[in-house]
Amino acid sequence: MSLDWVKISLRGWRSGAVTGTEFFERLGLKPEDGFPAEPGDRPGKTAKLILALAEEQRENGCAKQIEEQLPRAAQWLNSRPAGVFDSLREQGLNLDVFVGGWIDGDQMDLIFPPEFLLACGQAGLRIQICTND
Repeated sequence: MSLDWVKISLRGWRSGAVTGTEFFERLGLKPEDGFPAEPGDRPGKTAKLILALAEEQRENGCAKQIEEQLPRAAQWLNSRPAGVFDSLREQGLNLDVFVGGWIDGDQMDLIFPPEFLLACGQAGLRIQICTND
């Protein structure tokens, strides 16, 4: 019983409106940052920035892969312009960090590094976890 895959995304959406790429532009996302992005291309669709992604491998399980990727995500979150997350919320965007995954059985083991949790807290980002959706 294990975690088959997990994806951690920073999400931004506006109910009933197109988010497009505005979310990424305001965050100052650049290709060299190395985070894949999916724009919100229709009303209500969430724009997503993939902060970490892992699939089960024998030599390095999902939990370990995610634990290794999240410190870089924390650094990136911390390097965003001051007040950008509050500004996005003031513009009507809903923001969060979404942890999606698929578990085989009834157990999920993930370790969130403290620097990632701190970066999310400082940005006012709640973390939602949903598996087998």
